[in-house]
Amino acid sequence: MTSKAKRYARMILLMLSLLFLSGCWSRNEVEDLAMLTGGAIDYSSEKGQEKYEGQWLIISPPSSSNSDGGASSSKSTDLVYKGEGETFMESITGLNKQLPRLQTSGHVIFTIYGENLAKTVTAKVVENFLRFPEGRPNQLLFVTKGNAGPFLQAKPVLVSNLFKQIKKQEEIALRTGVSRGVTFLEFCQWLLSPDRDPVLPQIKWNDGNKSDSLLIEGFGVFRSDKLIGWLDKDESTGYLFLTQDLKDGLMTFKFGYGSQMISYQVGASKHKIKAKLVNGKPVFRISIQTLGVIPETANFQITTKNVSEIEAAAAESVRAKALKSISKAREYDADFLGLMQHLHRHEPSAWKEVETDWRKAFREADIEVEVQAKIVGEWALTQSFDLKD
Repeated sequence: MTSKAKRYARMILLMLSLLFLSGCWSRNEVEDLAMLTGGAIDYSSEKGQEKYEGQWLIISPPSSSNSDGGASSSKSTDLVYKGEGETFMESITGLNKQLPRLQTSGHVIFTIYGENLAKTVTAKVVENFLRFPEGRPNQLLFVTKGNAGPFLQAKPVLVSNLFKQIKKQEEIALRTGVSRGVTFLEFCQWLLSPDRDPVLPQIKWNDGNKSDSLLIEGFGVFRSDKLIGWLDKDESTGYLFLTQDLKDGLMTFKFGYGSQMISYQVGASKHKIKAKLVNGKPVFRISIQTLGVIPETANFQITTKNVSEIEAAAAESVRAKALKSISKAREYDADFLGLMQHLHRHEPSAWKEVETDWRKAFREADIEVEVQAKIVGEWALTQSFDLKD
């Protein structure tokens, strides 16, 4: 083949390749889409009549959110639309009717489930979400007491969009040890798991009333696909110690040392679980190790003589929180700690012996917690004030 023929052949191949450059699979331009960034779903049933109510955040297009063409402002660019229906899909259709653009869920950052929905139809709603080809498996799920809808009316603080605020607050909740984010994919895996129960982080109003101040603290506990209770702040901290290896933490809590109250800030923690079956009963040994600093010492000096005693007191405080979480798991008869799942994965032969009634095995399980707390500093000040009269 001559060089001229080769050149013609390359041109023909290039022109043919242009046929495959037809845009995205959905063939919808960005200007024609309404991008959902967050949602809140509530459910009610009266006299056999079901009602789904979904409220959704939509990013306002640039032409309306910044019409002057200048620098961006701190004003929220979120729009809230609501759809209702006797089925979940009907509520989505009701939303579409109100919009001049086709809604897309490919950018959803979070979804909040109302309490009644979480207690009754969680599995149904989750399954419907899974059917959406645009659904984001890494979106964050939350649950709240009462209705979820009002949270979308909150005005974002220090950021331009509510989804940005909730995303950042979820990250801070983990660092401060009061909750953690759960993705849609993780929640689905827990729902389908034959050996554990799910949790979702709780979102609530900071002052107890409907205001602009949001708080992510605590967890909602599920037994299978039904919400059955809640974890308070201490129980949630215990849950995190028992299930997470924490890094870059800002978890601060107080404990008693003699007549003094001391603050211990956990910067990092590790946990390890050992499981076995003894006389047909599961036995779990959980070890927790923490590294932290003492930012507040009530004006007394930490020395090489008393540091081991202070570390022991800090360890006992961590252990007490872990035991509170274990006690709540027994009360709810829900293994949201994943202990039986650990037995299933690491001791499959032992799991087979208790598989048929694993919940009973969890209720009767022997669970021991051992904590080692290490103090590695006192922040920037190493000497307490020695005040004179």
